Amino acid sequence: MLYDLVKQIEGINLFIAKDDEWLWRDDETQGYTVKSAYKMLMSENSAHGGFRYDVFWRTKGLPSAQFFAWRVLINKVLTRDNLYNRGVRLGSNTCALCEITDETVSHLFFTCKVATRIWQLCDSWIGRSSVYHNSAGIHFSQFELIGLSNKRNTVWQCMWLAIVFGIWNHRNKVIFRNTKVDAEEVFMLA
Repeated sequence: MLYDLVKQIEGINLFIAKDDEWLWRDDETQGYTVKSAYKMLMSENSAHGGFRYDVFWRTKGLPSAQFFAWRVLINKVLTRDNLYNRGVRLGSNTCALCEITDETVSHLFFTCKVATRIWQLCDSWIGRSSVYHNSAGIHFSQFELIGLSNKRNTVWQCMWLAIVFGIWNHRNKVIFRNTKVDAEEVFMLA
């Protein structure tokens, strides 16, 4: 590993007479453009398990719910483990909903017994049965159903946004207002 670092440093040429500048490595000739950033993001879709950002941002939902869901997808939600990783020490890192496992993004939204119940209610509402992944991107991708029109899939994906946002709001009510955990209420409000 040290050898690799030394090799990388040796390959850098320093120019004393030249000012430092920002460089967009994706397109060094033109520099940064929105089009080049979009192309880069679209080419990364295959590296992210096939997650399609264009599908996510096309979903019509409340902007606050969509922005929050985006934070879930990139693991930037202030769950107890993320707070701990940022140096915030809480009394416990246990999930506020199930009080069994540490609260991570994956656990809170997808594998917690309360979240699992909410997703089951969602499936039974439309009459299907699914096994969901615990990765946020893949979980969202499972809400694109084969055989549905784009318009209907957009509604179904909006449901995903609403449920994720609803789980977070319910979790905060449990912590800050001492309310009772209720999966059915979260589903009904979504």
